[in-house]
Amino acid sequence: MKPINNHSFFRSLCGLSCISRLSVEEQCTRDYHRIWDDWAREGTTTENRIQAVRLLKICLDTREPVLNLSLLKLRSLPPLPLHIRELNISNNELISLPENSPLLTELHVNGNNLNILPTLPSQLIKLNISFNRNLSCLPSLPPYLQSLSARFNSLETLPELPSTLTILRIEGNRLTVLPELPHRLQELFVSGNRLQELPEFPQRLKYLKVGENQLRRLSRLPQELLTLDVSNNLLTSLPENIITLPICTNV
Repeated sequence: MKPINNHSFFRSLCGLSCISRLSVEEQCTRDYHRIWDDWAREGTTTENRIQAVRLLKICLDTREPVLNLSLLKLRSLPPLPLHIRELNISNNELISLPENSPLLTELHVNGNNLNILPTLPSQLIKLNISFNRNLSCLPSLPPYLQSLSARFNSLETLPELPSTLTILRIEGNRLTVLPELPHRLQELFVSGNRLQELPEFPQRLKYLKVGENQLRRLSRLPQELLTLDVSNNLLTSLPENIITLPICTNV
Protein backbone atom coordinates (compact mmCIF):
# COMPACT_ATOMS: atom_id res chain seq x y z
CA MET A 1 0.00 0.00 0.00
CA LYS A 2 1.45 3.35 -1.02
CA PRO A 3 2.08 5.64 2.00
CA ILE A 4 -0.36 8.53 2.32
CA ASN A 5 0.67 12.00 3.38
CA ASN A 6 -1.31 12.79 6.53
CA HIS A 7 -1.42 16.52 5.94
CA SER A 8 -2.46 16.36 2.28
CA PHE A 9 -5.11 13.79 3.14
CA PHE A 10 -6.58 15.95 5.88
CA ARG A 11 -6.48 19.17 3.84
CA SER A 12 -8.20 17.50 0.88
CA LEU A 13 -11.14 16.71 3.14
CA CYS A 14 -11.24 19.77 5.35
CA GLY A 15 -10.71 22.23 2.52
CA LEU A 16 -14.26 21.66 1.27
CA SER A 17 -16.19 24.90 1.68
CA CYS A 18 -19.70 23.77 0.75
CA ILE A 19 -20.32 21.53 3.72
CA SER A 20 -20.35 22.12 7.44
CA ARG A 21 -17.40 21.53 9.72
CA LEU A 22 -19.28 18.64 11.33
CA SER A 23 -19.82 17.01 7.96
CA VAL A 24 -16.13 17.40 7.18
CA GLU A 25 -15.16 15.76 10.46
CA GLU A 26 -17.56 12.89 9.81
CA GLN A 27 -16.10 12.46 6.33
CA CYS A 28 -12.57 12.52 7.76
CA THR A 29 -13.51 9.81 10.25
CA ARG A 30 -15.11 7.60 7.58
CA ASP A 31 -12.14 7.96 5.27
CA TYR A 32 -9.64 7.25 8.03
CA HIS A 33 -11.58 4.11 8.98
CA ARG A 34 -11.73 2.96 5.35
CA ILE A 35 -8.01 3.50 4.79
CA TRP A 36 -7.11 1.75 8.04
CA ASP A 37 -9.33 -1.23 7.23
CA ASP A 38 -7.69 -1.55 3.80
CA TRP A 39 -4.25 -1.31 5.42
CA ALA A 40 -5.15 -4.04 7.92
CA ARG A 41 -6.22 -6.43 5.15
CA GLU A 42 -2.92 -5.96 3.32
CA GLY A 43 -0.73 -6.87 6.30
CA THR A 44 1.49 -9.91 6.68
CA THR A 45 0.50 -12.78 8.95
CA THR A 46 3.09 -11.77 11.54
CA GLU A 47 1.86 -8.18 11.91
CA ASN A 48 -0.90 -7.39 14.39
CA ARG A 49 -2.57 -4.78 12.20
CA ILE A 50 -6.08 -5.61 13.42
CA GLN A 51 -5.11 -4.57 16.94
CA ALA A 52 -3.38 -1.48 15.57
CA VAL A 53 -6.54 -0.42 13.71
CA ARG A 54 -8.65 -0.98 16.82
CA LEU A 55 -6.35 1.35 18.77
CA LEU A 56 -6.29 3.90 15.94
CA LYS A 57 -10.09 4.07 15.80
CA ILE A 58 -10.36 4.51 19.56
CA CYS A 59 -7.77 7.28 19.42
CA LEU A 60 -9.58 9.07 16.59
CA ASP A 61 -13.09 8.68 18.00
CA THR A 62 -12.17 9.78 21.54
CA ARG A 63 -9.60 12.41 20.52
CA GLU A 64 -7.17 10.76 22.91
CA PRO A 65 -3.82 12.63 22.58
CA VAL A 66 -1.69 9.55 23.35
CA LEU A 67 -1.37 6.68 20.84
CA ASN A 68 0.50 3.49 21.73
CA LEU A 69 1.17 1.06 18.86
CA SER A 70 4.19 -0.63 20.41
CA LEU A 71 4.96 -4.37 20.28
CA LEU A 72 2.68 -5.13 17.31
CA LYS A 73 5.38 -6.32 14.85
CA LEU A 74 4.34 -3.60 12.40
CA ARG A 75 6.41 -3.13 9.25
CA SER A 76 4.63 0.01 8.09
CA LEU A 77 2.18 2.60 9.37
CA PRO A 78 -1.02 4.01 7.89
CA PRO A 79 -1.93 7.70 8.13
CA LEU A 80 -2.13 8.70 11.79
CA PRO A 81 -4.64 11.04 13.47
CA LEU A 82 -3.38 14.60 13.29
CA HIS A 83 -4.42 15.52 16.84
CA ILE A 84 -2.07 13.14 18.69
CA ARG A 85 0.59 14.64 20.95
CA GLU A 86 2.42 11.49 22.11
CA LEU A 87 3.20 8.55 19.83
CA ASN A 88 4.75 5.25 20.92
CA ILE A 89 5.63 2.91 18.04
CA SER A 90 8.56 1.25 19.78
CA ASN A 91 9.56 -2.39 19.40
CA ASN A 92 8.08 -3.01 15.98
CA GLU A 93 9.81 -3.84 12.67
CA LEU A 94 9.60 -0.44 10.97
CA ILE A 95 12.28 0.51 8.46
CA SER A 96 10.92 3.99 7.74
CA LEU A 97 8.41 6.46 9.15
CA PRO A 98 5.67 8.49 7.47
CA GLU A 99 5.37 12.22 7.94
CA ASN A 100 4.41 12.79 11.56
CA SER A 101 1.71 14.99 13.04
CA PRO A 102 2.96 18.57 13.49
CA LEU A 103 1.45 18.58 17.00
CA LEU A 104 3.62 15.75 18.33
CA THR A 105 5.57 16.61 21.47
CA GLU A 106 6.75 13.09 22.34
CA LEU A 107 7.90 10.33 19.97
CA HIS A 108 9.16 6.84 20.86
CA VAL A 109 10.48 4.78 17.93
CA ASN A 110 13.10 2.75 19.79
CA GLY A 111 13.59 -0.91 18.95
CA ASN A 112 12.85 -0.82 15.21
CA ASN A 113 14.89 -1.26 12.00
CA LEU A 114 15.03 2.39 10.94
CA ASN A 115 17.87 3.55 8.71
CA ILE A 116 16.61 7.09 8.19
CA LEU A 117 14.29 9.55 9.92
CA PRO A 118 11.92 12.02 8.26
CA THR A 119 11.81 15.69 9.18
CA LEU A 120 10.86 15.83 12.84
CA PRO A 121 7.87 17.82 14.16
CA SER A 122 8.94 21.29 15.27
CA GLN A 123 7.08 21.04 18.59
CA LEU A 124 8.81 17.82 19.66
CA ILE A 125 10.11 17.87 23.25
CA LYS A 126 11.07 14.22 23.84
CA LEU A 127 12.55 11.79 21.29
CA ASN A 128 13.60 8.16 21.81
CA ILE A 129 15.23 6.50 18.79
CA SER A 130 17.43 3.99 20.63
CA PHE A 131 18.17 0.49 19.33
CA ASN A 132 17.82 1.16 15.61
CA ARG A 133 21.05 -0.53 14.57
CA ASN A 134 21.07 0.73 10.98
CA LEU A 135 20.56 4.39 11.87
CA SER A 136 23.81 6.26 11.13
CA CYS A 137 22.68 9.90 11.05
CA LEU A 138 19.95 12.20 12.31
CA PRO A 139 18.04 15.04 10.65
CA SER A 140 18.04 18.52 12.13
CA LEU A 141 16.69 18.42 15.66
CA PRO A 142 13.56 20.36 16.67
CA PRO A 143 14.26 23.72 18.35
CA TYR A 144 12.44 22.90 21.61
CA LEU A 145 13.75 19.37 22.15
CA GLN A 146 14.55 18.68 25.80
CA SER A 147 15.35 14.94 25.86
CA LEU A 148 17.13 12.87 23.21
CA SER A 149 17.77 9.15 23.66
CA ALA A 150 19.69 7.63 20.75
CA ARG A 151 21.42 4.70 22.42
CA PHE A 152 22.92 1.74 20.57
CA ASN A 153 22.46 2.88 17.01
CA SER A 154 25.25 3.36 14.45
CA LEU A 155 25.51 7.14 14.68
CA GLU A 156 28.79 8.59 13.41
CA THR A 157 27.91 12.27 13.83
CA LEU A 158 25.32 14.42 15.57
CA PRO A 159 23.59 17.52 14.23
CA GLU A 160 23.65 20.79 16.14
CA LEU A 161 22.02 20.34 19.52
CA PRO A 162 19.13 22.67 20.45
CA SER A 163 19.70 25.08 23.32
CA THR A 164 16.72 23.61 25.21
CA LEU A 165 18.24 20.12 25.54
CA THR A 166 18.65 18.88 29.13
CA ILE A 167 19.12 15.11 28.61
CA LEU A 168 21.40 13.49 26.01
CA ARG A 169 21.80 9.69 25.96
CA ILE A 170 23.89 8.41 23.06
CA GLU A 171 25.73 5.38 24.46
CA GLY A 172 26.90 2.61 22.16
CA ASN A 173 27.34 4.48 18.87
CA ARG A 174 30.34 5.30 16.63
CA LEU A 175 30.82 8.93 17.52
CA THR A 176 34.33 10.37 17.36
CA VAL A 177 33.38 13.95 18.20
CA LEU A 178 30.50 15.80 19.85
CA PRO A 179 29.01 19.16 18.85
CA GLU A 180 28.93 22.05 21.29
CA LEU A 181 26.91 21.08 24.35
CA PRO A 182 23.86 23.21 25.26
CA HIS A 183 24.22 25.30 28.40
CA ARG A 184 21.05 23.75 29.92
CA LEU A 185 22.30 20.17 29.63
CA GLN A 186 22.08 18.27 32.92
CA GLU A 187 22.61 14.63 31.87
CA LEU A 188 25.24 13.43 29.39
CA PHE A 189 25.65 9.71 28.72
CA VAL A 190 28.13 8.92 25.93
CA SER A 191 29.78 5.68 27.06
CA GLY A 192 30.81 3.13 24.44
CA ASN A 193 31.74 5.47 21.59
CA ARG A 194 35.08 6.43 19.97
CA LEU A 195 35.52 9.86 21.50
CA GLN A 196 39.06 11.16 21.93
CA GLU A 197 38.04 14.50 23.42
CA LEU A 198 34.97 16.25 24.73
CA PRO A 199 33.72 19.82 24.35
CA GLU A 200 33.52 22.13 27.33
CA PHE A 201 31.02 20.93 29.92
CA PRO A 202 27.93 23.03 30.69
CA GLN A 203 27.90 24.31 34.26
CA ARG A 204 24.47 22.81 34.97
CA LEU A 205 25.65 19.27 34.20
CA LYS A 206 24.85 16.83 37.02
CA TYR A 207 25.35 13.36 35.50
CA LEU A 208 28.32 12.54 33.27
CA LYS A 209 29.07 9.04 31.96
CA VAL A 210 31.86 8.84 29.37
CA GLY A 211 33.28 5.37 30.03
CA GLU A 212 34.65 3.08 27.29
CA ASN A 213 35.93 5.78 24.95
CA GLN A 214 39.44 6.90 23.96
CA LEU A 215 39.69 10.01 26.10
CA ARG A 216 43.13 11.23 27.17
CA ARG A 217 42.02 14.28 29.15
CA LEU A 218 38.97 15.93 30.67
CA SER A 219 38.25 19.62 30.90
CA ARG A 220 37.28 21.24 34.18
CA LEU A 221 34.27 19.53 35.75
CA PRO A 222 31.04 21.42 36.54
CA GLN A 223 30.54 22.36 40.17
CA GLU A 224 27.05 20.81 40.30
CA LEU A 225 28.22 17.38 39.09
CA LEU A 226 26.79 14.48 41.13
CA THR A 227 27.83 11.37 39.15
CA LEU A 228 30.97 10.75 37.08
CA ASP A 229 32.00 7.62 35.13
CA VAL A 230 35.25 7.81 33.15
CA SER A 231 36.20 4.13 33.32
CA ASN A 232 38.02 2.35 30.48
CA ASN A 233 39.57 5.37 28.80
CA LEU A 234 43.18 6.46 28.22
CA LEU A 235 43.23 9.06 30.99
CA THR A 236 46.45 9.63 32.89
CA SER A 237 45.03 12.30 35.20
CA LEU A 238 41.76 13.90 36.27
CA PRO A 239 40.80 17.58 36.59
CA GLU A 240 42.09 19.13 39.80
CA ASN A 241 38.69 20.34 40.92
CA ILE A 242 37.38 16.77 41.20
CA ILE A 243 38.30 16.72 44.89
CA THR A 244 35.96 19.63 45.61
CA LEU A 245 32.90 18.00 44.08
CA PRO A 246 30.30 15.92 45.99
CA ILE A 247 30.27 13.22 43.34
CA CYS A 248 30.07 9.47 43.07
CA THR A 249 32.89 8.41 40.73
CA ASN A 250 33.80 5.35 38.69
CA VAL A 251 37.32 5.68 37.31
